[in-house]
Parts: sequence; C-alpha cells; structure tokens
Amino acid sequence: MHPAHHADEADTLSSTENFYDSVRAVIAPRLVNVGFRQRDNLIFNRPVGRLIQVIELAGHHPDDERFTVRLGIHLPFVPDLNGDEQDPLVIPGVTRCQLRASLGKILYGKDFIWKTSPVWDEAYRQMRDALRGILIHGLGWLAQSSEQETMIRCFTRAAARYPEGHRSTQVPPALLLGLLHEAGSRTATARDWYLCALAAEPALSFGLRRWLYNRLHNLPSES
Repeated sequence: MHPAHHADEADTLSSTENFYDSVRAVIAPRLVNVGFRQRDNLIFNRPVGRLIQVIELAGHHPDDERFTVRLGIHLPFVPDLNGDEQDPLVIPGVTRCQLRASLGKILYGKDFIWKTSPVWDEAYRQMRDALRGILIHGLGWLAQSSEQETMIRCFTRAAARYPEGHRSTQVPPALLLGLLHEAGSRTATARDWYLCALAAEPALSFGLRRWLYNRLHNLPSES
C-alpha cells in the first residue's frame, strides 16, 4: 500500500507522483545509509577522497512512465572548458561526469528502462528492482571506477579515440591523464600528457591553453 494512503483509500496516484514517492521510500533511505547525499530529488552523490560518486535517476517526465539509472565519477579538480576551476559546491548530473555508465548496460549489456506506474505496488516493485541493481552492481562499478589505475586505463582508451575531447570527458582526456599522473608523482609522464593535450590546440579555448601552460610551468622537476 502507498505509504501516504490510508487503508480505505484507492491505492492509485499518477505515475509521476508514484515515481517520486517511490524514490523517497525505496532509493533515498538505502543510499543515504551508505553515505550518499540526495540532491535535486533524483541525484545522489558521495565524496570519496578528491572525487565524487554520482547516481542519477534520469529520463522520467510527466508524460513518460519510464526511467533509467546512470552512474558517474566526477572529478571536481579538473578545469572546465574555459580553464576555470569548478565550483566545489556544485554537483553536476551524470552527463557532466568524466566517467559514466548506464546501470542497464552493467546489468544486461544494453540500455535498460524501468517503468513506473499509477499503481503503487507496481511502481514500488520497479523501484525495488532498480535498487537491487544499484546495490549489487552499481556500487561495485563506482568503487572500481574510483581507483586511480582504472581511471587511467579508461582515459587512455578515450585519448586514443577522442584526442580533442568528447562529451564523455569534456576536456581532452590527455589533460585528465596529466592530472592523474601528477597526483601519483609521475611528473615526466604527466608532462607528456599535458603536452599531448596541447596538441589538440585547435579545439582548446584560450583559457584552457593558458591553464595547461601554467600547469607545465609549475610542474616540479624530477629528482
């Protein structure tokens, strides 16, 4: 029975009402219990070291009874396309994360859409199914993707495919690799990747080129 209903009331609301109510009743408590914070109703984030893990329920509209679950890794220390520092208080959705995945693809190898319903029991069942996928497989993907070596492998593949950057990483992947190697005290490798990012110069803004030159200038010399 819908948690807001009395026993003598019809157990039917609109799909949209049931969608948001089932997120509050099913998804939010479990994710908050494992350290996530809820932002903008459908976005949950959890800081892990210098990065932020993001879970987003997306695709639902008042006239659409479907939704998807997306996962992302956001690196707030990466500059934006203009070379400016990101606001650490602003948590973007998954589409702005540098690493991202569809829970459906993790579970089934293809995009998967869950359905909500004006019937509470069905909406609740669908949300419980999505929650199981998040807890069993989604959190595992987030944990593995938060490891530095995993990110390096992913961005190295992206650098080969999209040297000038792609909507999945925004800035050139080589810039991300430079930051990761610099964080690991691999200064020479970081310098090589920053130079590689500058090779995509026709696609870089003036601000991002300036950021890269400053980063190169301030790199410590290797002993």
